[in-house]
Parts: sequence; C-alpha cells; structure tokens
Amino acid sequence: MKRAAAAALGALLLVLSACGESADPSAVPESSAPASGTAAPEAAATPSPTEAPGAGRLRVHMTQQTGDGAFRAAVPVLSITGRPEAESAVNQALASQAGQEVSVLEALAAQEGCQEGVSLCRVERGDNRVLSLVFCRALYRDGVCQARQWTASVFDTLAGQPVSFSALAREGEDLEALCLAYLAEVAPEEDLSAGIQAGSWYLSGEGLTVLLPVREGDTAARTLCIPYGVLAKTLRDDWMPPEQETVSGGLTASYSTQTDTAGLTMLDELTLPGGLESVILQAQGTVRNLRACWVEPEDDGGFAETEELWYCSRLENNEAVRFNVTVPEGVPNLKFAWITDQGLFEALLSWNGQTGNAELLYLTGSAVDGVQEEQPNDGPYSFITVDALLGYWTNEAPGRRAQALSLNRGICYVWHGERQLEGSGFAWELVYRDEEGQCPLIVIHTGGAEGDLLYPVDRLDETTFHCSDTGQVFTRPEAVG
Repeated sequence: MKRAAAAALGALLLVLSACGESADPSAVPESSAPASGTAAPEAAATPSPTEAPGAGRLRVHMTQQTGDGAFRAAVPVLSITGRPEAESAVNQALASQAGQEVSVLEALAAQEGCQEGVSLCRVERGDNRVLSLVFCRALYRDGVCQARQWTASVFDTLAGQPVSFSALAREGEDLEALCLAYLAEVAPEEDLSAGIQAGSWYLSGEGLTVLLPVREGDTAARTLCIPYGVLAKTLRDDWMPPEQETVSGGLTASYSTQTDTAGLTMLDELTLPGGLESVILQAQGTVRNLRACWVEPEDDGGFAETEELWYCSRLENNEAVRFNVTVPEGVPNLKFAWITDQGLFEALLSWNGQTGNAELLYLTGSAVDGVQEEQPNDGPYSFITVDALLGYWTNEAPGRRAQALSLNRGICYVWHGERQLEGSGFAWELVYRDEEGQCPLIVIHTGGAEGDLLYPVDRLDETTFHCSDTGQVFTRPEAVG
C-alpha cells in the first residue's frame, strides 16, 4: 500500500509545477516532457548599480499556513530589502502556490484513503539574486505517514519572477545534457531517463541540485548536486552565488526583560505558536544564512529538524530579532543555524536555571567567539564541549549512555568551559540536584559505540574525584577563565 501511495503521489505531483506554472491539481498527465536545455533563455534582470547598500537582503517567514486544518500548506512570506515590487510579485506567486498545494494534498488523500496532509518548506538558497524553496508534502492515515514527496521552486529575487530551467543556461549551451552526463558519471545506478523535470531541481549554495525519484520509505529527500565549478561555462553568471565578504561572528539570546536594547537595530519579529515570552536574538559580528526551526530529540541524543520557521540571508553586528516564544524548562525545541567563514554553527534555545534567563546552547562552535579550536585526543577519550553537553543527562544506571535531557531537574555546571582531567583524557563535571541533594557526575566521551557516558563520583577533596564504577581518579586542574 505504501508503494502504491508513493507512486500515485509522485504522479500527481508532476501536475503542479514548482516554478510557478499553473496546472489542474486533480488531473494526472500521461507524460511530462523534460525541460529542454537548449530552449531560448528567458531574459534575466541585472542588479541596478544604484541600489542602496543592503538591498536584496532576504527574510522569509514560514509560520503562516493555509488550509482547513486536516490539509494545510505553509505560505512562505518574503521580505526583500529595497525591492518592494519584486517582493510583492514573489509573495503573490507563493500564496497562489500554497493554495494549489492544499488542492493536491486533498486529491491525493481522497485517492489513497488518507485523512491528513501537510506541505512544509525550507530555504535551500536565499541571497540577493535567488530564492530556492524545497517543499515536503506528506500524507497521513491514522496519524502515520504513508508517503512523502519533495518539489522545488526557484525565484529571481531581483525581477520577482519564477526561474525556469531554460533560463539558466548561456545562449547556445545545453545545460540539461551537461547535468545528466555529470549525474550519470557520479551516480550510474540512478534512473535519469525522464530528464530534469519542472520542480525537480533548485539552485543551492553548492550548485544545481536535482531531486531524485522517491523510494518507498524515504524520510528525507534524495538529491544529487552538480557543483557550480562544473557549470561555470554553461550556467549564466546571474545565477552564480554572489561573492561574499569575510564574515565572522556569533549569536546570543536572552529575555527582552534582561537585554539592554540600546544600540541594537531590531530587524524583525516572529511570533511562534504559544509564544508567551520575548527573546532577543542578537548578532555579535556578522552571520549569514540564519534560520530557525523546530526540533525534536532523537534516540542518539541529537536533534532532528521538524519544521523551518524563519530565514534571514544576513544579520549584521548589533542587529537583533525578537522571537515571541515559550522557552521550555525541559528539552529544547527551537534551533538556530547560521554560517560564517568558519563554517556551519548550530545552537538550541534553552532556559538556564541558574540565571533564570534564556540562552543559546551551542551544538557546534563556541558561544564566546563562534569558533571551536581543535583539541588533542589522549588515549581512549576524545574532545567534547560543555556547551554540547548542556541539556543532556541521565539518572539511569551508571554508565548508561546519555539520552535526551531535562533541564528543569536542576542540571547546573561546576565550571563553564573545556577542562582537562588529568589521567582520564577529556571530561567535565556536572551536578545533578535532586530531592535528596547534590550528586556530582562525571561526563566522559569514550569515542566508542557506547557514546557519552555519565558516572557518579565521590569528591575526595576540592580538586579530586573518585569513580567507583570505573576505578578512575579524576583530578580537576585550576579553573580557567
């Protein structure tokens, strides 16, 4: 049944072009011709040299939805600094597409006996020239997902128009032939006989990305990317990623009641469902491709993204965004991700029981300077940061792998930074406060299949701890910074 649902879903999704072309969502075409790589290219707008500094910065809100509850689709709302006409045109196209998405979901559900359907989207590239959105459609029966499919939309953020595949190539160049030849070489096992269809491609930060046919049981889109370097002589310069100046920075978060907003420029505001508290997200330095998304804890201690909520192509030093949200005292559910010259950084929004304030728990990098330095690896232990451990604990049997976490049970730090414990490699002490008092714990990353382990320890003196479960003695050096 799942195979049939996936096949039907794939067929019906060909009806709705993700590039803004209209279609009857209730009809199923007998065939869909691939987009020609040699068709006459559409005229592309050229950035005006008179645009003000900062023009073309994108912000995308994805919390608005349309539909009747059982069948709903995200309606991305775009803001483009300095380009009101392009902004209006793209938003009209996205609103129309969202209505079509709902119609497709309803038609699929009627055919497959599903009661619910949802279409959510994610920004895959957003800059002063291109907005690429990937939509994930999912059908549910009795609360269980029966099928998923992915489709893409690409917009010219200067002209405010959808971008078709035929508009990508330089005159006289066969872009599709180049792409298919490259993909056949890197993934000969994939069936690409249908060519590159409308809605099956988008421009990402790395290149032209193709969405592969859905297989039964897929929970994430399968993609292949043709790097911009391969496309340099064929792809029009208009669609190449803009050159980025060197940027380095990070983010901080705190409740608005505990934030000195003097000197801050409030760029945007986002109200999330159930948002009862005001949190200020502030840039220290410059960050790019900043996005916020809901997350859920996974069995391995990580966090899976479930829905993207907001995107901003660039946040400058001392610019801020207000998030009206309820910060859980337990497991964090909101993640921020951004890019600097040092790479990708991710952090969770959480509540600090010691300070009573909101804060970011860095999953990668450091809250101090946004850069995580390389650390040595001694013996069977490897480097792990306190920032990455915040929110992870267990009061199960000693040695049990650390699972998902509850900050409202009183986890607090004995020290806030990387500390080497002599004789044991790298480990950090946390204190778990329960009804009976304090119980010191040592967190050890073994680098093995068992993952991060938590052990109770007995304090021998101010700097020395003994772990009876492992027989080790941990010596804490003098506190640093």
